[in-house]
Amino acid sequence: SHFEAAQRAGLDTPALHFDLGVCHYRLGDYPEARAAFSKAARHRPLAPLAHYNLGLVALKQGNHDRAVAWFERASRETDNPKLKQLAEDHVAALAGGKQPRWDAVVSANAGYDDNVLPPDDLSATGKGDGFVEAFAAANTRLAGSARERWDLDLSAYLLDYSEVNAYDFTAFRGGIHRRGRLGKASRWQAGAAMDRSYLDGEGYQSSVYLDADSRTQLTDRLALRLRYRYTYVAADPAFDYLDGHRNEGGAEAYYTAGKVRWHAGYRLEFNDRSGSHTSNTFTSYSPTRHTLLLGAGLPLAPAWRGEGEVRYRQSRYDETDRLANGSQVRREDDRTEAVLRLRRELTQNWELTGEYHYTDNRSNIDLYDYQRNLVTVGVSWVR
Repeated sequence: SHFEAAQRAGLDTPALHFDLGVCHYRLGDYPEARAAFSKAARHRPLAPLAHYNLGLVALKQGNHDRAVAWFERASRETDNPKLKQLAEDHVAALAGGKQPRWDAVVSANAGYDDNVLPPDDLSATGKGDGFVEAFAAANTRLAGSARERWDLDLSAYLLDYSEVNAYDFTAFRGGIHRRGRLGKASRWQAGAAMDRSYLDGEGYQSSVYLDADSRTQLTDRLALRLRYRYTYVAADPAFDYLDGHRNEGGAEAYYTAGKVRWHAGYRLEFNDRSGSHTSNTFTSYSPTRHTLLLGAGLPLAPAWRGEGEVRYRQSRYDETDRLANGSQVRREDDRTEAVLRLRRELTQNWELTGEYHYTDNRSNIDLYDYQRNLVTVGVSWVR
């Protein structure tokens, strides 16, 4: 309380931020502790000790890869033999398998969708419905060390509507990824995965993924993430219009200014799908898409965090649709989305989340114009 009073009175020193970080850490307010230690780390003499404490925060939050990165950085930067030994001991313990065998996340949400959107993302149904959804994911190290490792990744997702059961969705995924570090400031991963999905309990599609991802800390405040994914889709007979390929790539930048964490990005997507044919119509499922996004997150109070994001997506379909009235048109869509999210850290492992998601899709084919409001509330557990 006294440290916060000093801050309100105008004191703004690295030592104060460090002391605030220690207090938040002891109170279990890990997001606040991370923010305070990050500010203290901008002062070079305090940076090694602050980075060591950021490693301790990451450990408490169950993020072992991030903890290793902070401990290694502290070890490189410090001239204090005691601090260096403490940091190296943590790295050795994590690399030696003393961390939990499995890292996992489980979440459950309930919500309402006023315009249900089918998974083929073609056009909304015009029907509103309540739903529950659940997601679980886990990964474990198959081989290697904390710096260079082979991981097994598994996940499952369930979406169940109260009435619009035709769009109840279930998916299971498994994959193997190589994760490692490149230099002092970059982390990367690459690998392959497969999934199997179902609509209303019936087969929907199977997919194979090849992906690569890197994140580089350019400065203390600025990070850059690059991503690429190739997907091959083999749909069940009733959905064979989705058969084909998808290539996705993107870049996102993350910047910390004071308490606000900004991010901005661009994504590019190419599709080559079979499309839907009848005797007198054709519908293309092969859009080229450009997406721009901008978002921010900031602490609102101890253990509370607010986040927001806006996105604009332009879709231009590669083939001309042939409509039932005999006319032909190449579909063009422009989608605007806004997301507001509120998070509350309940304990070290549990979090409460509320989210509002608005979508406005404009198309040169009236059938595909729609607006959508989606509200969810849920809890998640992370190990």
